[in-house]
Amino acid sequence: MWMLALGGIFLAATQACVFCRFPDRDLSGRLAQLCSQMEAQWKDCEVSWNFSAFALDDASLKKVTEKTHRVLRVMEIEGSLSSLLSYWKWLQKTKLPEYNREALCAPACRGSTILYNCSTCQGFEVYCWPRKRCFPGPYSPPLPHPAQISELLGYPSIDGCGPRDHSLPPGVPAGSHDLWEARILLLFVSGAALLLGILSFAVEYSHLQAKSDL
Repeated sequence: MWMLALGGIFLAATQACVFCRFPDRDLSGRLAQLCSQMEAQWKDCEVSWNFSAFALDDASLKKVTEKTHRVLRVMEIEGSLSSLLSYWKWLQKTKLPEYNREALCAPACRGSTILYNCSTCQGFEVYCWPRKRCFPGPYSPPLPHPAQISELLGYPSIDGCGPRDHSLPPGVPAGSHDLWEARILLLFVSGAALLLGILSFAVEYSHLQAKSDL
């Protein structure tokens, strides 16, 4: 009974994006074996594969699962266990944020999409990110840190909750902020052009006045 309970804890802890698809790959069991061989170098190896800050669409889940399968296969053949931590850091800091953004931005995302919690593999529906967040300009706020993505998304069940729009406040139509900023920018550019024209005219007038005095 104690061993069953321990096994249940391990499975719950290692339920992550890389285990949500293709169960025939047995990534969970293979990863557990690799982690047991490098316990001295990475004590938290088994429990670290919980990417709760991320949520991916189905296509991204399949990509990251297949990619992880190939990486583990190389490690198993070559015995290069030291690469496991580097691969985990690459997923955490680079690839999962990239997949997360692709899933919530055009052209992959149109209106709303189904994402899967990278901690529980549970699906839920969210609205796509606005263009300003996907393609930030000089006057746009920066993209959120990966640790904040889960707060933006939330983890409602796809069966229990409807769509949640975490992109804009209630009552604000999508794109209105972009239009307002575009108007301000256009007004600023027009004013700058007018000011330059006035200065140029003043300089030219002074130059002609000096010539007439001579």
